[in-house]
Amino acid sequence: MERNKETNIVVSQGTLKNTNDAEVPLMEKPEKLKFRNFYNLKSRRFQMMLCLMIGFSFMSYARINLSITMPCMINSTAVALLTKNETGGSSSFFKSDTPHKCSAVRQNTSLDSSTPIVNDYGGSFIWSSSVQDRIFSGTFWGALVTVLPAGYIADRTSTRTMLLFSGLIYGVSSLVFPYIAETFGEEGVFASRIVMGLGEGMVIPAANTLMTRWIPGTERGIAASMLTSGNQIAGAFGSAASATFCKSSIGWPGVFYCIALGLLIWIFIWRITVQGGPEKARWIDREEADYLEPILGPAREERRKNSKLPIPWRDMIVCIPLYIVFTSQFTGNILVIIFQIYLPTFLKEALFLSVTDNGIYSAIPHILQLVTKMLYSSLMERLQKKNIITATTSCKISQLVSGVGVFLCFVLIPYTIDCGRPWITVGLFTVAACFFGVSICGFYTSMLSLSPAHTGTLSSISMTVAILGRIATPFIIGQFRIKGEVDEWIPIFWYSGGIWLINSIFFSFLSTAKPQNWKSVAVVKKDKKSKTSKGAVVDEHADLASIPLAPMSDYKGSVLTLNIPDNF
Repeated sequence: MERNKETNIVVSQGTLKNTNDAEVPLMEKPEKLKFRNFYNLKSRRFQMMLCLMIGFSFMSYARINLSITMPCMINSTAVALLTKNETGGSSSFFKSDTPHKCSAVRQNTSLDSSTPIVNDYGGSFIWSSSVQDRIFSGTFWGALVTVLPAGYIADRTSTRTMLLFSGLIYGVSSLVFPYIAETFGEEGVFASRIVMGLGEGMVIPAANTLMTRWIPGTERGIAASMLTSGNQIAGAFGSAASATFCKSSIGWPGVFYCIALGLLIWIFIWRITVQGGPEKARWIDREEADYLEPILGPAREERRKNSKLPIPWRDMIVCIPLYIVFTSQFTGNILVIIFQIYLPTFLKEALFLSVTDNGIYSAIPHILQLVTKMLYSSLMERLQKKNIITATTSCKISQLVSGVGVFLCFVLIPYTIDCGRPWITVGLFTVAACFFGVSICGFYTSMLSLSPAHTGTLSSISMTVAILGRIATPFIIGQFRIKGEVDEWIPIFWYSGGIWLINSIFFSFLSTAKPQNWKSVAVVKKDKKSKTSKGAVVDEHADLASIPLAPMSDYKGSVLTLNIPDNF
């Protein structure tokens, strides 16, 4: 007999009559539990996300702090002379018509035509641009080793412990970095960044899986925004902190010692306060537990019963929305590296900012991106809970808005480069960063929604594609940024903005936030005697685990009918 793919639910005195579209939430009674609001300081899921965000901020800072510390480590004057000798030609570093209004240049050099006009932060390492790009990519190569196994492990073991080990790897790698740099040079530094990458590969698969075990479906967009806000917190406070250390007597090594100390404290707090799910939480309120259990409980039970559930590779291979998530990850992470790693370098080379001003200006886009992302994700969550838009519509709108906004800003940035008025260029960067932050409610939320039962595996594959994008970025930028001329940045902005726009347009047509009907996930156990379903039905097509159901006590007197085909 042909399998009936429909799963119907009829609730008398209710409104939900068909769950074939998993995005139609069950209407709740007028009275609301206070714990249905995600932003509640007493909510354990909010506390868990807050602790996770703080840890993610430290780990992100450990990865991206080289964006400021690298210019402080490098002897830019020696590198400029080396570049001139190797290229056999002139560079913009040696132009005598550099504007006198560029204070950083005026204070550090003369404007004689034979004197290199270099914005030097006083470093000692003579590493060329290509060597710097290679060091930047070190963590990404390390992450490639662990990211795929991490997803498989995350679906079957403790994600809490995985994140603890990730923090430990980040902390130790940061602690020994200054010694390795002084003792072993560029090769040792590159190796240490690879080791750090081993921890990076585990973070996102573990964090995403932990979120699906704690957070209801309608809140995952805002939870994802909260998690990834760690990037903006690291960029905002980290840029200013790194610049401060660079100007202090401690110097750039202080940045790495600070990170190691912060991660050590976080590991201790994480170990004590966070558990792997609400059913294991020590201090969760009974009211919140009652709210979460009907939503997350069925998926948790099926996950336990089917811990060796085969991964539906065949279904994944033919899933078009999954491919568009992958292309979004690749192109989006090119922009991530530009914002996180290369923005301070651009401000140093193109706008001739001092190290202190660079730290301040580099922080502004991250701060406003954080605010924009949280406000926007809260708006999308509210619209979905009020049934004004579906999750898929939210993803498509968010991604398209992001693509258009980033593209327009990146096209305009090259026309505003003026070291006398740096706030104009930084302002456009800030607007572009805010538009990019909106995409968290686009492709990232789509990835979390496609298959909650396989979030770890999907996150690993998605992060592999993302890491490839991160590895490719230094190589791509290195093809244009050779002599240090300002004009070399123009195609970098135009091409990166253009591919993001094209990807976002395709995403708006091909994406979805509906859980996919992958057969290996549809598991129902029947009572052999009565031939009725025993327990909850967990089917990716209906995805009942992600529907924000109210506690069963709210539906007394209602009739719940599950039409399960005989051959199911």
